[in-house]
Amino acid sequence: MRVFVLSIFNVVTQTLRLIAWDRSIPSAGASLLGGFLQGATGRIAVIASGAATNVLLARALGPMDRGDFALALFVFALTTAMVSFGAAEASVRLLGLRQWASQDVFVTSIWLGVVSGFVGAVGLAVIPALVAPDSFPSYATLLLAAGVLPTVINLHLRHQFLGWGRVGLFTLGAVADAVSLLVCLAVVGLTGNMNTTTAALAVVCASLLSLLTHGWLAYGAGQALRGVWQAAIARKSVGIGAALVTASLAGLLTQRIVLFVLHAERGSAEVGEFVVAQAIPALLASIATLYAVVVYSRASASADNLEVRELTYSALRQSMLIGFIASLPVALAPRLLIVAIFGEPYAQAAMTLVVLTFATLISGAGNILFNALAGRGHEKVAYGSALLSTGVIVATATLLTPATGGVGAAFANVAGASAGTVYAYLRFRDALRDSPNEPVAVHINSN
Repeated sequence: MRVFVLSIFNVVTQTLRLIAWDRSIPSAGASLLGGFLQGATGRIAVIASGAATNVLLARALGPMDRGDFALALFVFALTTAMVSFGAAEASVRLLGLRQWASQDVFVTSIWLGVVSGFVGAVGLAVIPALVAPDSFPSYATLLLAAGVLPTVINLHLRHQFLGWGRVGLFTLGAVADAVSLLVCLAVVGLTGNMNTTTAALAVVCASLLSLLTHGWLAYGAGQALRGVWQAAIARKSVGIGAALVTASLAGLLTQRIVLFVLHAERGSAEVGEFVVAQAIPALLASIATLYAVVVYSRASASADNLEVRELTYSALRQSMLIGFIASLPVALAPRLLIVAIFGEPYAQAAMTLVVLTFATLISGAGNILFNALAGRGHEKVAYGSALLSTGVIVATATLLTPATGGVGAAFANVAGASAGTVYAYLRFRDALRDSPNEPVAVHINSN
């Protein structure tokens, strides 16, 4: 019953999230604190949804299975991102250029999804079993491989809706993904047989149910497969997509690589505890993210580096103050907090939670600095920081994890976040002088 109630709660919060998503980015003219509060309104549902999902899986699976499933889901998400290669998002831009018929873009995008999804499914089914057969739950990984193809096709269909200007259909597609997964997980939870294999089966069933919904929405919009495949569209999609996905993949690997080091040294149970300990800092990270969005939008519109510098320092002060206040419960009673939310099996993750919270405050400052630089046309700083952070995290985790487990992995995050933030600050100090510059029109993913 607890799993069912949490699932229903997550359905509601996901729906609220989708209603509020286009209101979550504050305008460039808003005040710094006002922009943060405006953005926070749209992020409340995001925070509630992510928290409910973590609680549901943590309580239903336990530390051991939660760790195994977290690794399997990470590989599933990474595979989906790699094989889609940003081509779905690129199709939105191609539709806006109006160089090709929308039906041809539609058909080409769907075929790209079919081909890339099939390649990803085969790769996920074969490569983990060959490279690291003992690192993943075999049945769960095989089942998730079956969900790659429909998931990639859903991604392409949903971005077609957005490219047509049908924001309502785009939103309904995202609702279909969220509700399908939660319904399937709720059914599995009510049977009392939740484990890594049945949870993976729920993911596959949800992706197929969502595919049916996406297809129905596309048919209802009058888009039949009347177009033709065009190689030029495919090449353009992949070319644009490569630029869109490279930074995201680098960030994903930087954030998650420590899980593999921890699993290799200490096993699945500590991975599960570590993943659960990440949930609360992930909520705190949204504070800096909202400030970063405001800084980016205003830095892009400003013609004065001095103004941008002062704005960035103000954002750093305010976000750090709010983050410090929000993290006080973690600092004062970490064990009580984590047991109250996730249960007694995760009590040993209390110190890991404290260290990860500290890492989150540091990385939040780096996020604000990155967005200020990107707003002035220095977005490539993020690539250098990702490489530096990854190297520091891997080296530190390799040294500390064998003896200290999740706490050592958390300190590796602190070291990586510190290195990336210091690098960003040095670049920020050099790039933003007192002299005014012309505004630079660039766009980045502020998340």
